[in-house]
Amino acid sequence: MKTALGRPLAVAILIWLGGCGEEDKKESVSVNNDETELAERLSRTDVDVPIEEAALPAAPGRRAEKDDEGVEAEKAEKKPEGIKLTLVAEVASPFVGGQTLQATSVRLTGNYALVSYNVQGEKFSGAVDVIDIQDPAKPTLVSQALFSDTDVSSVTTKGEQVFAAGATSDPGSSTQAVLQALSIKKGKLGLEGLTRLSLSSFAGTAVAASGDRVYATSGDKGALFSFDRSMLELVKQLDLSDARWVAVAGDEVAVLQGTVGQLSMVDKKSLSLSRELDFKGADVSQSKNTVAIKGGKAFVAAGPSGVQVLELKTGKLLATIPVPAVKDLDPSVVVTNAASVYGNLVFISNGEAGVYLAQSPKSISKMKSEEAPEFPAQGKLRFSALQSVNHVEYKKKTLIVAAGLGGVKIVKVDNTSIEEEDEEEEEDD
Repeated sequence: MKTALGRPLAVAILIWLGGCGEEDKKESVSVNNDETELAERLSRTDVDVPIEEAALPAAPGRRAEKDDEGVEAEKAEKKPEGIKLTLVAEVASPFVGGQTLQATSVRLTGNYALVSYNVQGEKFSGAVDVIDIQDPAKPTLVSQALFSDTDVSSVTTKGEQVFAAGATSDPGSSTQAVLQALSIKKGKLGLEGLTRLSLSSFAGTAVAASGDRVYATSGDKGALFSFDRSMLELVKQLDLSDARWVAVAGDEVAVLQGTVGQLSMVDKKSLSLSRELDFKGADVSQSKNTVAIKGGKAFVAAGPSGVQVLELKTGKLLATIPVPAVKDLDPSVVVTNAASVYGNLVFISNGEAGVYLAQSPKSISKMKSEEAPEFPAQGKLRFSALQSVNHVEYKKKTLIVAAGLGGVKIVKVDNTSIEEEDEEEEEDD
């Protein structure tokens, strides 16, 4: 059963060494770099993705309309304009031990998209995919790693390394929460230098890399961990309960904590706590919540409270993008678990409600940090078939959707309403 451990444990290191062939196996981890075989999981399409007007909860003090079920809601003033979305490919979820995995997170870096997977229920198994998106209209699945005893919740890459945070059932591991390291060269995963780092608590929830450091979080009575990236040794840890996501913001690391919504800003080198920024939301137990940093602002995916936009230095609430009003879904499954910001667009994953889009009149990164962004245009992306959405990442005209058991959706984004030029991203990869 996937349950929390009673208290934080010491960090242990298990190291496995393996080769780096076309199809490598080492104990519970296997790598497949056969593009012909992997192509069976990817289907190329050329299908328009309509953007429908979104129904939002009624704003306080305003007269609300009622839908066919009598639910109070008000329509967005207008839906996003000047944007064309095309579904160019779908990647089916992999199988491990005869069970379908669910896509949990996405990381866009350079010409590649990395996708993590885990499995529902009491069994532990997972995967990492590498998708070549150099040609956004013709993506290719180029590499895959399968874990027979480890869930993967989050993945990132830096240099020739890939890091995957998750949970394991391996009896040889001192904790359930782990951070896996693999090699990657020109998009191909390998088992050379395969390393497993044990974390406190029951699951590794997120991972980010910057410079010579790797930062990982673990939930419940967990912590923020800083590892030396080359030596893969623990440098320091900071106990932070219910840490759900980590993002690098300049000289700091932002850690989103749940139960009581809080963004802990931590010095990147010393791992000392700088300040705590409170926000409403992230109060659903054992749920996924993320934070994206852009233009001196934190876009907090706060569960039932939608997207909370905070000024990063002071924690001032600048804007809110609420969860949608969906008449045929229980409110408990309509929660915001991720938001991706680039240019003037914000793509939002709202669980079983799917993917939503908010459009600002100007690029977020070109605003002053204390400037409150406005999102007059909001809409829902209509896919023909979409499972519960766990994560979204958007950058440079490519949107990747981690759609749970529905695998991965790859969408080409043409935005003529505003220039897409953006400052150099603030979170390293």
